Amino acid sequence: MILKKLALLLLLIFTLSPHSQPADTLAFDSISRTILLNRPSGGFGNMYCHDDFVIVTTKWYVAGGGEREHFYSAGISLIDYSDIRNGKEAAVYQSSEHRNNYYPDANPIYNSQAKGNHVYLTAENGLEIVNIQDPYNPFLEATYKPEGYEMYGGYIYIRDNTALLIPYLDMKASKIELLNIEDPTAPKRIGILDFGSNFISELIWDNDSYIYILGGVGDHDWDITSRVLSIVDVFSEEAPKIVNSIFAMNAKSIGKIDEHLYINNLITNYEPNKSEIYDLSDPASPMKIFETDLNYYFNNMIPFDEYYVSKTWRDKIVVYEMDGLIPREIYVWKGRNSHMVVRDQYIFTLSGPSSSSSYAIYVYELKAPSYVSFFDKF
Repeated sequence: MILKKLALLLLLIFTLSPHSQPADTLAFDSISRTILLNRPSGGFGNMYCHDDFVIVTTKWYVAGGGEREHFYSAGISLIDYSDIRNGKEAAVYQSSEHRNNYYPDANPIYNSQAKGNHVYLTAENGLEIVNIQDPYNPFLEATYKPEGYEMYGGYIYIRDNTALLIPYLDMKASKIELLNIEDPTAPKRIGILDFGSNFISELIWDNDSYIYILGGVGDHDWDITSRVLSIVDVFSEEAPKIVNSIFAMNAKSIGKIDEHLYINNLITNYEPNKSEIYDLSDPASPMKIFETDLNYYFNNMIPFDEYYVSKTWRDKIVVYEMDGLIPREIYVWKGRNSHMVVRDQYIFTLSGPSSSSSYAIYVYELKAPSYVSFFDKF
């Protein structure tokens, strides 16, 4: 009798649980898993979609000499998703450029972006321009070596026929160089802006004329102090120029949704994150509207159907629904999701265990809001 009452009580609790009720919430199908056979031995840079392909920037250990010596080389992996349910690694391009005696506590940063039939890869001594007209047979077609400084990899962003190069110098990113890439294999310098002792942490460039850069004083992203958001006029007198700045001492990341800028602050590990929301009616002079609490700070907020999605702290991927100007978290992926991109109704995540050579790209498809049980949600 006691066992029967206990069973009925458990059934009642489960029935009344909000997680077990029909809910107008999101659901995703895992439809594909592609193991990266040519896994880099040093890690990954960025990941993005280009035509039917997903491109992953990679870092390779090239050789080892002394006890702590590891030489690094940049590369890209091209994964063919013309059949979304059967992705396959089409090819790998690995740079031959690397510096000697480069220690693991000073890792270079590698990044790439594609435009047309070319991938622009930040390598050890400049840009490598890789021809991917045949994605199964990529090859080095041209290089660009900056004048006046040496770079150890870096970041690159592309809009139309303009590329923004952020070289990695002396273990930090502290300047931006604007390039004309109308001729894709012969970049030409338009102008350069030096941030001096400031470290560039994050950047948003989805406005033709202005870039929003979060940075501050420090040797690494994790020890930046006196954080500042700089608004840069890209084509001011043919050279980038800072036209405005906002003091943002606790800023951990920045994001942009429509015509509003979000500065996300991490106060302490035990308090909610604060997001300051700015109106960008005048893109050169953001005006603060209000601030709100967030459970997860976000940066690159990507439109996804009627929602937004972003990868956040500790490899979580969060789907948001907008409540006016406030993003509300409605779905959270937990796990080793080191990178994420979105194409149509699909989310691609690059995931892998902490101590294994098995890394894979998973593809999830958005389903219509439907009943999701407690056991299905996470």
